Formats: sequence, C-alpha cells, structure tokens
Amino acid sequence: MSDRIELKSVRDIFGMNFYIPKYQRGYRWTKQQVNDLLNDIKEFMERKPGDDEIYCLQPLVVKKKDDDTLKRIKEATNLIEVKALLKGSWDVIDGQQRLTTIKILLACLKEQGCYNIEYETREGSKDFFSKISNTLVKNEYEDNIDFYHMNQAKETIQAWLGLENNDNPSFEETFKETLLNNVKFIWYESTDEDPIRVFTRLNIGKIPLTDAELIKALFLNQSNFSNSENIENIRLYQQEIAAEWDDIEYTLQNDEFWLFIHSLEWNKPTRIDFIFDLMREKNVLEISDEQCKCIGDDEHKTFRYFYE
Repeated sequence: MSDRIELKSVRDIFGMNFYIPKYQRGYRWTKQQVNDLLNDIKEFMERKPGDDEIYCLQPLVVKKKDDDTLKRIKEATNLIEVKALLKGSWDVIDGQQRLTTIKILLACLKEQGCYNIEYETREGSKDFFSKISNTLVKNEYEDNIDFYHMNQAKETIQAWLGLENNDNPSFEETFKETLLNNVKFIWYESTDEDPIRVFTRLNIGKIPLTDAELIKALFLNQSNFSNSENIENIRLYQQEIAAEWDDIEYTLQNDEFWLFIHSLEWNKPTRIDFIFDLMREKNVLEISDEQCKCIGDDEHKTFRYFYE
C-alpha cells in the first residue's frame, strides 16, 4: 500500500484526533510567525478568492494510529463520540506547529469542537486546549514552556483580530469562512511502519532558505509584472533578472572585491545577503515607520523589508 497525498481543508479535519509523539519538539512558534500566517491568509482573503481557489499550508504528514476503532465505537456513549472515532486517530509526523496554531486560531474565532490535539510528553495538553480561549489559562499553565508559547500565540491572535475588527466589524466572520473552506493542508498519509524514520528523513538535511533566496523568489514572481505583458516577455524579464543576480553573486565571491566592502568573516551562506541587509539598515526604499514595525526583528526581517 503506497502513501496517500491529497488536499484537506481545515473543515475536512474536524473531528479528527491528533497525537504529537515524544520524538518531536514542543510548540515554539514566535509572535512573528503567527502574525505572518494571519497576514498571509488575510491577503489571500482580500483577493476575494472563488470557491475553488485555495491557500495551501505546508504538508501535514500523518500516520493512522493502530488502535481498535471498532471496539472503541462499540464502547462509545453518544453519536458525537462515534463520529469522532470514525474520523480516526493520527500520529503527527510533521506539521504540528501549523496544526497547533490553526487550533488556537479556531478557539479565538470561537469555533468549538474542531479537532483534538494531544502532546505525548505534555500531560494535560488535552485539557489545556479545551481551556485555551479562557482568559485565566495563562496563570494556570505559566510553568509549562509549551503552554507558555501556545498562550503567547493566543494573545498574538487576539490582538491581531482586535485590530482588524476595529476597521471592519464583519471581518472575523469572513476570515473564519475563508480559513475553514479555502485554507488547505497538503495531507500526506504515510504507510511506513517506522514513523521515526519518516520524521528523520523529513527533517535531517533541511537547509532553511536565506533571505536572499526568498527575495529572489519575490522578485521573480510573475505577479510583479504587468498584466498587459505576454508570457514570453515576462519569461525574458525573469531570465534577465536571474542572470544579473548570478553576476552579482559571482563578483562577490572574488575575495579581493569582497574585502573592499567587508571583512572575510561572514556568517551567512551567500554574500549577496550583505547587500540586502545594508539596504534594509539604510532604508533605501524609504518605507514608512509603520511598515518598518511590521517586519519584526527575527532572522527573516530583511526579506520582510522587501516584501513590504
């Protein structure tokens, strides 16, 4: 039996039970990462997508848990419990950070009974999620580092929703409908008997993209070009930009030239990052103070500067 890949909307996974195995790290998303996800979905929503258009989340890699579903259905006490059991129980091999953030977001949107998440190494995680929308949850769980970060995510989401709702009272409802129906996970159902081997294969050797690589993708995005241009002209422009980019990178590899503008010590994979960092520091694009606040201060602040 081969692995199965399909798209599942947030609504499609309602009723499912997800377990985060002990070999995974805890929840660690920062405020910036939470805001990035919210702003991306908002930007997608404001394009007024049709029913068939989607905002695609990164893969959610899962493996069906080997539990006796039939026996548990027979022991169920109500129809809701039976429906949840029929949806299945899943070990999450990869994608738990987004899955958890969406769960917290749904709680802030007052969408009850979506899907369940339990962390194997965090006793009380199921109880925590049932109380995540409670304002008292912060004090009750402040000594647990995972719950601390989850609560930070909750407060970030609530602050973001508050700002958006000030300008548009119907924003929350429209945003929720987009989230439930148009935001989709790439659902990757693994049949490998050893989930730890799958997790290792997915995570060992991952090389995060540098700001320069993200900026290059941004510059080459087809949406940056005029709609009146034909596709062949756009491809020529993209090739020209890519060729000039390669020339710059090649020149910066010349140590004599590099030492003219910088010391040999440089802790990023590509030297072209230096140019973009410098442009951000000097604000050569003259973006506003308000936009500068939006870019944050994490390792991808230079990319966000150009994105703004």
